[in-house]
Amino acid sequence: MAEDPSPAAQADAYAALLDALEISKAAIIGISAGGPSSLQFAIRHPERCSALMMVSAVSQRVPSKIDMHSCSLGWLLGNEFRAWLLFTLMRPVLLSLLGVTPKVCARLSPAQKSWVRKFMATLQPISSKYLGMLNDFEQIRIMEPYPLEKITAPTLVVHAVDDRMVPVDHGHLVANGIQGSRFVELSSGGHMMIEHLQIIGAEIRFFIEKHAGS
Repeated sequence: MAEDPSPAAQADAYAALLDALEISKAAIIGISAGGPSSLQFAIRHPERCSALMMVSAVSQRVPSKIDMHSCSLGWLLGNEFRAWLLFTLMRPVLLSLLGVTPKVCARLSPAQKSWVRKFMATLQPISSKYLGMLNDFEQIRIMEPYPLEKITAPTLVVHAVDDRMVPVDHGHLVANGIQGSRFVELSSGGHMMIEHLQIIGAEIRFFIEKHAGS
């Protein structure tokens, strides 16, 4: 973990990566807790940000009532085997926390179920991500309002109204705060929006081709 693990410092690291790769501009997609650092990239490095996309993304403080160090979720994620149990045998419980109800799970196609399994696999080994997850909780807990009016990059916001992890108000805040932004509000799907992946993918592809195609 860096000495300064703030979203602003993360955004500066993105710019440093572009320098190292000799890339002048890039489109950035902020997903979930990646929202704050994506917003900071658009604010702090406007000349490097060709487009901004916020998907189920955090945009304001979330006063956390969860102490990850002591709660059962922290206990589960603090050990590789227990985390594996959570991501495999307890997958329906985890999906429910992410707003994917049992009714939605029953409707998923084989391809969508395969996507969920592959997504869960990316979360392991948990030991390589645990400190970062703790930092996400902390940074979101202490997050101050961002000057969204300073963002000039073309902006796409995608959010589901039934997102129980990051409420749709976060999407509204960005859409209302950034002039000319496009807001795609989905009536269902929860935080992961699994049923709408094709729609979201098409929206993102079109947006990138339009604003950052070169």
